[in-house]
Amino acid sequence: MTNPDQRAWTLRLHSRLVLPRVIPMWMRQLSWRMCGWVLAGSLLVGIVSYALRPQPPFSFLRGHQPVRTDEHFNNYDLFGESAALSRTIESELTGLRFKRIIEKPWSKGRKVEYRSADESTQVFLVSEMDQARPLSIWIRSSRERSSLSRMTRDFLSVFTFTSRHGCCSSLNACIANMKQIEGAQATWAIENRRRTNEVPNDADLFGPQAYIRVKPQCPEGGSYTCGNQGEHPHCSVPWHELE
Repeated sequence: MTNPDQRAWTLRLHSRLVLPRVIPMWMRQLSWRMCGWVLAGSLLVGIVSYALRPQPPFSFLRGHQPVRTDEHFNNYDLFGESAALSRTIESELTGLRFKRIIEKPWSKGRKVEYRSADESTQVFLVSEMDQARPLSIWIRSSRERSSLSRMTRDFLSVFTFTSRHGCCSSLNACIANMKQIEGAQATWAIENRRRTNEVPNDADLFGPQAYIRVKPQCPEGGSYTCGNQGEHPHCSVPWHELE
């Protein structure tokens, strides 16, 4: 017979020897299951994300990421021979029932516009005479990308007192900038008796002692370039242009 003290001591010893073996085993089983669930969930999320990743709208853009993106447009730069790239792009667009709308050459390059059959998508090819420069491709869509983005924009316009038609206001502001630059270029040519094929530098038009104190900035991030006398200034955003 064992006395109560010996029985209590035996129970304490048994708990110290058995319970540490039982609890870690249970915890190990649970941890392995949790790891399996986490790995399976991560794999599922990865597969779904890969399947739903944004795809370039055209095959000639595969492997290229946009250098600029907005709610209504994406801008890509493709390096290579501009003529060969343009032929490849035109061939694919023609197969997709895009129509060539207009081609505008100027002293430093050319711009070609294509438009889809339903007129919801425009594709602009902008090339420069400098062969080291990339072929700039602008894809502009008139469709809203999502109802959420439209609702967010409308909500913010109420509280910030901005126009819902930001693209139109940006276009008007850019045209006003180009008119100002055009006037400064014409004044520079008259005062300095410049020939028609001479192009001013930025220092000739902009600065504290020049015709425009600070060079204007395009609201959509475009850059301005002056051409020969008689040519309108150009904005790198292709649908921003003076008529």
